[in-house]
Amino acid sequence: MPRASPATKIFFRDFLRDQGWNYPEFQIITTGTVLSETWFAQSRVLKPARSSGSKGVRIISSYAEYRSQVSATLAFSLDHRGILESYIDGSQITCEGLLSQGQVVFAAITDRQTAPTPHVATRGHRLPSRLPASLQAQILDQLAQLWSVLGVTEGPFDCDLVVAGEDIYIIEVSPRVGGNSLARLLLSACGFDLIDYAVRQSMGETVAVPASLSPKPAGLLLLGVEQSGRLHYDVTVLHALAEIPGVEHLAIDYLPGTMVHAFTDGRHRVGEAIVLGLDREEIDQRLAELQTRLALKAIS
Repeated sequence: MPRASPATKIFFRDFLRDQGWNYPEFQIITTGTVLSETWFAQSRVLKPARSSGSKGVRIISSYAEYRSQVSATLAFSLDHRGILESYIDGSQITCEGLLSQGQVVFAAITDRQTAPTPHVATRGHRLPSRLPASLQAQILDQLAQLWSVLGVTEGPFDCDLVVAGEDIYIIEVSPRVGGNSLARLLLSACGFDLIDYAVRQSMGETVAVPASLSPKPAGLLLLGVEQSGRLHYDVTVLHALAEIPGVEHLAIDYLPGTMVHAFTDGRHRVGEAIVLGLDREEIDQRLAELQTRLALKAIS
């Protein structure tokens, strides 16, 4: 099969293999692909080859589930192809950073929270990551190598990874600011406006990066509901929670009673929250308390 265009997940898996880096075993999928049931002896991840926001991405646990899902997944792909790859069981990690003259001059490594199985959409980020410092250093070294090979020397970058034991798997990278409100999180955590930097840098301006950017403990939660229906929450409680010390930002995108979808991909968030704290334990506690007290749900 001819090499895919650089915009596809297929091309990136080929790139990882060519570089000798870790990558999940994968199979290119089209509408006519026939697979053996033995392929599903272990969990797989089914993805559109050209899409974004986790649309159509799903963990597959059986051949029957694959057959029922594959058409819907391929419909999200711009080239009507997909990729079926091994599910890597490990820590979900994101790295948001900046390159200058080929060097990584800033990087924030977060623990990425995902939607409940079988979905994989990002539900939040937490700083600092619980990964050991040695593994975080290895991630930055590998990303520096990656951008060097690709010839990218300036600007922001975003990367999603899975760390399984001592093994690092780069799942996706982009030479741009990450989505899912990561820039807002980093603005709260370290006072650096990543979007302003990216816009100015793209216009040819020379923008100085502060010599020391050390993010404070912080957490981002993308709010969603478990089933489709009419959104329900108490506006009075929402306003009260927004005034609690440590709650940096809290917003709901829709009024009560609005029809919303279950959070299965990036299109279906209903709001977001950002909290600050003294340490990671306080961040986890504050996000859990906020989610419990807000009690978002959809009534079918």
